[in-house]
Amino acid sequence: MTPNTVAFRSTRVLVRALVLAAGAALAATASAASAADEAYMLDAALWRGEVAGSTNGHWPADGWLRLTLGLSAIEVRATDAGDAHDRQDAYFLRVPGVAVVPGVRRSYRMTPAVAQPRLDREYQLMLGRTPFGFTASDADGALSYTIRYAGEDHVYVLGRAGEATTVRAVADIDGDTQPDFIVDVGEQTYLLLSRPAVPGRNAPTAELWAARESR
Repeated sequence: MTPNTVAFRSTRVLVRALVLAAGAALAATASAASAADEAYMLDAALWRGEVAGSTNGHWPADGWLRLTLGLSAIEVRATDAGDAHDRQDAYFLRVPGVAVVPGVRRSYRMTPAVAQPRLDREYQLMLGRTPFGFTASDADGALSYTIRYAGEDHVYVLGRAGEATTVRAVADIDGDTQPDFIVDVGEQTYLLLSRPAVPGRNAPTAELWAARESR
């Protein structure tokens, strides 16, 4: 083996190592960018345990909103990882790319009939002066919500047929005058915002991440 051969092989190994390192760096950057772009909804216990005051970098530090649910309104406030809010009924929301206007939002005053909707029954309601309707359906192996406002249907497939469902809250959370829903399906909780929704089928805006002890 000649010295030139050894130098060539060493250079090739070095180049391969640099390529692998660059690939790993790009993957890490892409993973961080993906986390920053993902929508999150956390319960208060998880927020306090993993985000508030934490420096581990697992969760994004900015761009958060705090939702505090009341009987007749939902308070929407901008917040960050320094918020050590101690209300158990608060949610912490991050929805990149969706404009959510902070403020106190009137919520639909929930009745037992609406909170526990009968399947395949259409509910026609009012949120302030805004008419809207919804139907929870259990068909084709799935449980779905069809929410109607501004003359359009917005469909969300959220669970399996036969799972229990509850409407936790209806309010104009994002500030576009249309109703937004927080619903339970089975063991999961979903946020359905109107601002990013399109007529037809939609994915839920966010799915609740909860501390184990609170579920």
